[in-house]
Amino acid sequence: MFSTFAIRGFMNSYYVTLWLLLASIPANAIQSSGIIDDALFEIVSESVSGARAKEDVKQIIQNHRVQATKGYSNAAKYIKEELKAAGVTNVKTHKYKSNGKKRYNAYTSPMSWTVKSGILNMIEPYEMNLADYTAVPTSLTTLSNGGSWEGELIDVGSGLKDEDYEDINVEGKIVFAYGYAGTVHRQAVIKRKALGVVIRPSDSDRVAMRDAVRYNGLWPKWDERKKVGFGFQLSRANSEELMNLLDSGEKIIVNAEVDAKLHSGELVIISAVIKGRQKDSGQFVLIAHLDHYKPGANDNASGSAAILEIARTLNKLISSGTIERPRRSIRFLWVPEHFGTMAYLTKDRDELEGAICGINLDMVGENTKLTDTRLDVILTPASAATFFNDLIVEVVKEVKRKEPSSSKGSDNLFEYDLKKFRLGSDHDMLNDPLIGIPTVALGYWADRYHHTNEDSYDKIDATTLKRNMIIGAYSALWIANAGDEEADKLTILTFAKARERIIQLGLEGSLSLKINDSQEKIKHLTDRIDLQTEVDNNALISIRKLRSGESSMEDMYRVALDELGKSEKTLMLSRIGKASSKDHRIVTGSTARIPKRKFIGPVSDSYADIWFSEHLGEDYKWYSEVKISNLDLIRYETVNFMNGKRNISQIHKLVSAELGRYDVKITEIIIDNLSKLGLIEWVKLK
Repeated sequence: MFSTFAIRGFMNSYYVTLWLLLASIPANAIQSSGIIDDALFEIVSESVSGARAKEDVKQIIQNHRVQATKGYSNAAKYIKEELKAAGVTNVKTHKYKSNGKKRYNAYTSPMSWTVKSGILNMIEPYEMNLADYTAVPTSLTTLSNGGSWEGELIDVGSGLKDEDYEDINVEGKIVFAYGYAGTVHRQAVIKRKALGVVIRPSDSDRVAMRDAVRYNGLWPKWDERKKVGFGFQLSRANSEELMNLLDSGEKIIVNAEVDAKLHSGELVIISAVIKGRQKDSGQFVLIAHLDHYKPGANDNASGSAAILEIARTLNKLISSGTIERPRRSIRFLWVPEHFGTMAYLTKDRDELEGAICGINLDMVGENTKLTDTRLDVILTPASAATFFNDLIVEVVKEVKRKEPSSSKGSDNLFEYDLKKFRLGSDHDMLNDPLIGIPTVALGYWADRYHHTNEDSYDKIDATTLKRNMIIGAYSALWIANAGDEEADKLTILTFAKARERIIQLGLEGSLSLKINDSQEKIKHLTDRIDLQTEVDNNALISIRKLRSGESSMEDMYRVALDELGKSEKTLMLSRIGKASSKDHRIVTGSTARIPKRKFIGPVSDSYADIWFSEHLGEDYKWYSEVKISNLDLIRYETVNFMNGKRNISQIHKLVSAELGRYDVKITEIIIDNLSKLGLIEWVKLK
């Protein structure tokens, strides 16, 4: 791979010897290093029951599990009772105030909701039932107020923007729109005194699913509760009938009757621990969000049922003496997605002391032939470097190789894709470096039935559940049992995979470079190699958490990776006659400022939590105007790379190397906005 000339320029004879030794490790070294314990894998595979987990899904989906509601609490009660019945003794219920006002770091808790019924009928030009909560719970928009309303239905397009309401008076009317209900309601009802909102599917939203009714929420703040109206979601079939009437000039009158109350409540989390035999030796975390609409079978009764069955199985294997109690603890968390996780991390973060890594199971029970999906294995971001990415990939490969199945499930093939980090569930919070729990996510996220009433029990597969539970249970036991011998094997694996990644970046850079390329592009390509080298070095360092004592093994491999990174940059630049050099960019002005966070977790910025957008005011318009596709991920990693030591230029360099080139001004604006909201402080240069 490397010419003698390329190496000799920057490596002494010691490093040459070291490099030749380490370069001889084959990329498939894992096959001979014994990472997978066949006997333990077989025990886990035979013990977890996809059928039992599928039955848990059936019980969980009996509840409309909106966070901070009775339906959610009933589902949490079921989890707790099943854990106790299985003999899991360290079970705890956490409760946190939730009222549309109480904030947990950068997240505002939702209001609580008690609902009994909700019906929407068309009265004119003829009578027709359009929606009924008792029949289809997703048809009533979450956090609708109670009351009786009657009015004319007015089409406002998306209903999301001020221009949608130009020359249209919606006061006292009921708006008909295809935007997200919470935003439409804030525009039409709270801002313009409409009575309520009726939401139809957009022209591009799952066109073939004519009877599907999607899930939406109003998400009002506490001080808006007296202004809240109602919301309903309609199927495409019903929506088209109304659109045809409006297009033909008919006047439509609808009546809404809702029996519901908005009030203060509690976010409830169930935590359980299978304690390790060695105190203070760390723990592994399995997390799943329990909340969502009824049925919400895959999202996320499947993940909640999966970690329940994992807890049952591991506890039984240990108590029966089939396997030894692991040296480390294994923690299980059932949470209200995002909001509950942030409340828990804000109030009870000490419970996760010493957590090494974790898995978030979110939508892991699909019958893939019905949903036409593949498992996404979402790896951790660059800011949360860990050995666990490489380890879990080997576990997933082993499941693929053996393709275990449930006697009461399908014989579908096990298909998966490895994905770079993306946002969307509770792994967002745990991957924050200030939390320090690198967390991989498993989920079939491309499901067409997601967030509709058709996310139902008939699409659950015991075989899919079993396979994902094997991944979770075996990974948990591997980490919980790992000692010095396992750490040595893991170091070899991590180095072998790191070498592949760095060489691949060098190859990609070499193929893309041209002699007349800008210095900015050239610097970006070398920055990518530098970042990957740093990430893989940190992954090697993270292996030390598994060791009982000191070892120089990781340091030896880190030296080799550093030299590999230098070599790849030199070879890449030699193609265009450039020499490798240090970054001598002068840091001045605003880029010399060093931000330091005053909060943990990501910034909550969505239709379900408007604190960020509301308090930025006019400055928030920038987020909709800037033309960049992955802005949310850029902001996430910008926040994560703030450590009180890096200046803005250094943060930008890291995020740009990870996510692609973009203007440093974007980083400056993101950080300045956080400063305006009091979420960061500035460190003075010494």
